[in-house]
Amino acid sequence: MTEVEWQTCGDPQRMIQWLMYPQFSARRARLYTVECCRRLRGLPDPRLTTVIDEAERFADDSTRASELGAAHLLAQEIVEREARLDMGSWQYHSAQLILSAVMPHAEEDCAISEFCDWAATEPGAVGDPRLIDVRTLRNLADLVREFVCNPVRQVTFDAAWRTDTALSLARHMYESRDFSAMPILADALQDAGCENDDTLNHCRDTNGVHVRGCWVVDLVLGKV
Repeated sequence: MTEVEWQTCGDPQRMIQWLMYPQFSARRARLYTVECCRRLRGLPDPRLTTVIDEAERFADDSTRASELGAAHLLAQEIVEREARLDMGSWQYHSAQLILSAVMPHAEEDCAISEFCDWAATEPGAVGDPRLIDVRTLRNLADLVREFVCNPVRQVTFDAAWRTDTALSLARHMYESRDFSAMPILADALQDAGCENDDTLNHCRDTNGVHVRGCWVVDLVLGKV
């Protein structure tokens, strides 16, 4: 995949399959799936929101194995119930995607591929307001670019950019899920000597949506 293809690709499956660890680590794969799940509407069971929350916590704390196991059993129960009703339904496929987020061993790339295949081939699925908040798979591709910087021209992060101000901003955004301070983070990084356009532009993109797993915030916090 060339740099232009990466920047313009609208196929999240192709992008994820092309990436290699550590660009798309198990943690990032799980957080990516969590964010896709958060964008689902009309879940078949309100308890699935707690499953999504647990999957996100587990991504950063693998000691929560028992809690993940309970969430996995609940999601499996709901998937089996929906399968008995209709394996081709929106409810079944959304529950299946959420189940993948709490698999003990990350298999999110397969689950995302299956979900995208279903969304692309099921008549009317992409136009279903319950599906994804912007209706098309394009924003799932944009979301991959939120988690992974341009893999053709990767950023070498200078430890000198990791100032107290930058760390404080990144930690607050990561913990609160409020990323409104991204432009301020760009200023802090630039003040510390960062002149990398990819990094600064990502922070200052007014059209971008930032989530846990944002590659710039991860670089500041030293997460992979």
